[in-house]
Amino acid sequence: MSGNIVGGFFAVPAADGVDNINSRDVIGNRDDTHSTTTLTGYLHTLKEHAQGSVQCYPTQASPVTLSATASAWGDFTDITEIVPVSTINSNEFDIHWAVISGITANGDYELKLFKDAGNTEIAHVAFTRNAQHSQEGYIRITTALLDAETRISGSLSSSNAAADAANVKLIYQRYD
Repeated sequence: MSGNIVGGFFAVPAADGVDNINSRDVIGNRDDTHSTTTLTGYLHTLKEHAQGSVQCYPTQASPVTLSATASAWGDFTDITEIVPVSTINSNEFDIHWAVISGITANGDYELKLFKDAGNTEIAHVAFTRNAQHSQEGYIRITTALLDAETRISGSLSSSNAAADAANVKLIYQRYD
């Protein structure tokens, strides 16, 4: 075997390399970023996830009120902007929680979150309020990584034939 072949296996790949030819390409470079599909890049993402900054939106402001259509289980057509475009300007972020408050009536509810102007669905969760219990508080949401400056909107549907409403804040994590 020639020294060049062996040396090729042990040479350090360039940061964020995409060759995917040798094991070293899959393992990656210690300078790989979270957007790289190498083992090192994935570890970088895990580190950012464990140590990244957790934020709330809107912050130091009232939550955004979402209203359901006046028909039982409406079709999520009343879409309201929660996070304006260019507001979350980290590299990437993902949403972990919706903080629900001010549910206006007893019933079952569903909340959908959308991204960008095209209203691509990114999350769909359910909660309830009845005479004994209200699920106001933190509702777990898991979204894929979202690009910086992504617009987030929401829509509410309920089991009632009335224009019910709920207030929403989002808890998200930045990957800086």
